[in-house]
This record gives sequence, C-alpha cells and structure tokens, in this order.
Amino acid sequence: MIMKDSRVIKNIKNNSNKHNSNKHNNSTKHNSIKINSSKNNSAKNILAKNNSYTNNFAENASIKNNLTKSNLKDVIPSEDYLDNDLCEDKICEFSIDSSYGNLIAETDYWEIFLAPSQRYLGTCVISLKRRCEDLKDLYLEEWADFGKLVESMELANKKTFNADLFNWSCLKNSVFRNNNPKPHIHWHFIPRYKKPVVFEGLEFNDPDFGFFARAITKKIPSKMRTDLIALIKENLDI
Repeated sequence: MIMKDSRVIKNIKNNSNKHNSNKHNNSTKHNSIKINSSKNNSAKNILAKNNSYTNNFAENASIKNNLTKSNLKDVIPSEDYLDNDLCEDKICEFSIDSSYGNLIAETDYWEIFLAPSQRYLGTCVISLKRRCEDLKDLYLEEWADFGKLVESMELANKKTFNADLFNWSCLKNSVFRNNNPKPHIHWHFIPRYKKPVVFEGLEFNDPDFGFFARAITKKIPSKMRTDLIALIKENLDI
C-alpha cells in the first residue's frame, strides 16, 4: 500500500508538472501572439502613414508637374518677378553690402551673380527670379533648371580654377534678424581650394578648407571683377 501510494503521489506530481508546463507554453504562445499582433499593427500604422505621405507628395508633384514651361509664367503673377534693382528683396549675409553682386548670366528661372566678396575665388549668388520664401514652394521646373545650373557652374569652375570641392547653401539667416522678415530664395555657390590659386597676379587662399566657409570680406579690383565675370560667363553652358 505504501508503494502504491508512492506511485500515486508520483503520478500526481508528474501530471501537475505537465499541467504547469502546458500553462507556461500556452502563456508563452499567447504573449508571442500579442507581441506579433502589436508588431503587425505597428507596421500597418507605419505603412499607412508612409502611403499617406507618398500619396500627398505624388498629388502635389502631379499638380506642379502639370505646369509646363509655357504656362508656369501664366500661373505666377508678373509682380512676383523681381527686378534686378530691387535690392531690398535681395539680401545676402555673405555679401559686403548685402547685395547679390554683379549679374553674370541667367536661366529661365534663376539669375547668377558674382558675389561682392571673393575670399573664395569664384563665389557666386544664384537667385530665384520670382518672390519665394521657402524651398518647398519651388516648382519642379525651377528645381530642374537649378539642377542644370549646378552642373554648368561646377564644370565651368573646373575648367578655369579647378576647385577641389563646392559648397552650396541656402541660409536666409540674416533676414530673420529683422522684426518683419521677408526671405528670398537664393543659393551661395562657394568653390573651395586645397591649394592657393592665382588669378591675374593675385593669390587666393582657403585657410578654412575642409571646414565651413566664413563670411569674411575680400574685395578685388573692379577690372578683375569684370574679367572674372567674363571668364565665368564664357565657360558657362546654359
């Protein structure tokens, strides 16, 4: 009887262990299902958001893309196009007198100026022809035109001064120091040189090479400015 009772007790223990093991496995499976469900829901939410962003972007791009070169100017009011003499709309913190400088050339939507300061030889300002405060508001045609301009300007500099790299920036910082800021989209094109470069007997150094360009003034003689404009213009393919 004692042996029999011992076996009964042993069976009860085994059954209890099996039950606990099954409970543990079921609990693990349940938690795993909950985690997977949570992951799936999270993934679905991310996918839904991405699809929403994609659809909105595609819709906006479609609207802008339907504007051809011929009808884009019909959409933009003529008064939104800036006159070259409207210096109050063309303020640049990298310029000596806040102006963009001397006009070199222009494309359908952009103007290229030789910047007043030539601390970095060949520095230019590229200005959008119309009033526009934010990059997100550029039309696709303006972006495409700008892309061609970037390629042309970098190749032109490579032919003439062979810069090692090019800094492109759209800052608009200085205008926001005013109480009523009215920024205008323009880009700084700053060639950077690892070694000194000489133009018409004047040496240009880039002591900040490998770091941010600094807004330090370097004026050049007016004749040199005229010659530099002519040289850049001659090599621009626009």
